Amino acid sequence: MGKSCCALGCKNRFNKKSELSFYRLPKAKEKRSKWIAAIRSDNWNPSTEMWICGCHFVSGKKSDDPLHPDYVPSVFSFTSTTDRTRAINNRRHRRSQEVSKKELGNTSRELAARAILNLHQSPASEAEVQTVVVQGTEVQPEEKHNDIASLQEQIKYLNTECQSLRNKVHKLESELIHRTLDTSQFDDSKMKFGIEELCSKRELLNRQIQQEEDEKGRLQHDIRVLTEKLSRVNESLARRLAARADFERTIAETEAAYMKILESSQSLLTVLKQETGNLSMVTNPQGYN
Repeated sequence: MGKSCCALGCKNRFNKKSELSFYRLPKAKEKRSKWIAAIRSDNWNPSTEMWICGCHFVSGKKSDDPLHPDYVPSVFSFTSTTDRTRAINNRRHRRSQEVSKKELGNTSRELAARAILNLHQSPASEAEVQTVVVQGTEVQPEEKHNDIASLQEQIKYLNTECQSLRNKVHKLESELIHRTLDTSQFDDSKMKFGIEELCSKRELLNRQIQQEEDEKGRLQHDIRVLTEKLSRVNESLARRLAARADFERTIAETEAAYMKILESSQSLLTVLKQETGNLSMVTNPQGYN
């Protein structure tokens, strides 16, 4: 039996030609219970062969890092962007507090932990390129195919860039966490400077991510417009081909009717000639002696 996503409302299935990843529900009891709670299926006891696709993770892939937002799936049809962001921030908040209680004990450590909470990113959801079919006017189909392929390549590149920027933000957050756990860094002035620097980098990266997302949205709009025009061209070509077939059929029928009329005319002419000859013999018999 093939792999299919167990998330409510998701119809994704495993395909070797697709880059979409599928993940088996974890065996570790604590992590497994978190995944099951996130999926929100009532009275559900999943088997060991249950799978979930990468569409339900912010980055498209799961993470084994408890501090990463994709440690637990959070992107579902029943969750809004605000809900997903709040869930990710709550998980990071709880984990940060656990680390602080175990590893840190003074005011400087608490300050660093609060700074970590302020660095949480609001991940942008990945938009799917959808094809919209509408009737209309004509354009050149070959050119539009090329334009769509070019725009899809640009979207693929932008997706890669967005993921790279998210990875950088996560790396900076991890770097800040490591700094808070290093006792040699517990100098308030140094920590404040480092936190401000990381905050600035985070804001810059988030702006770049938003710009990439905006550009991707514009490209997706262009793809929809071109797809609509291509659909119109295809429909126009189909109508022209149908009209041409009707025209050729009419010509063939007309030619056949003309041939029948011509044959009938020739037969009638032959009969008239015979009747004319017979009539001449009757009216002027001496003329034939």
